[in-house]
Amino acid sequence: MKDIHDTCDFDNLSDSCKRIVIARDVLAQIGDHHIIPKQGTFIHFINYRTFDNNWKCKACALGSLAISKLLFEKCKLLDGIFCYNERDFCKSKLGFFSIHQLSLIERFFEGWGDFLYTLHQYPDSTSRLRAIMENIIENKGTFIPPERKL
Repeated sequence: MKDIHDTCDFDNLSDSCKRIVIARDVLAQIGDHHIIPKQGTFIHFINYRTFDNNWKCKACALGSLAISKLLFEKCKLLDGIFCYNERDFCKSKLGFFSIHQLSLIERFFEGWGDFLYTLHQYPDSTSRLRAIMENIIENKGTFIPPERKL
């Protein structure tokens, strides 16, 4: 079976399609236990610094998006990502998301400001990250924060 990272012509997709493909890939990486959603952690590799079959990392929402983008770039060695600060890395690698969208995603995942309710509505990091990625897919590539449930 071919890997989507090998068969997808990512660079030639529209920005909205790139966001959908990345969101689907993040969900797949969570399902495969490569990404472990973790509040307050951009990217922290647990075992390897290469993308082989055994890689595993803890990451926040933006870190998860960045990891998926690196997979589409066919990045093998991860040492290069550690010379970036988080904001520069996201601007460099996630330019198909607006700064506003990245800010909404981060605040929703971390439960900051107006999104404090997300910590109760989605009690763990995995459920919040899944909700964000599913929302991006359902809304054709745009994250639209769901209303607070009373």
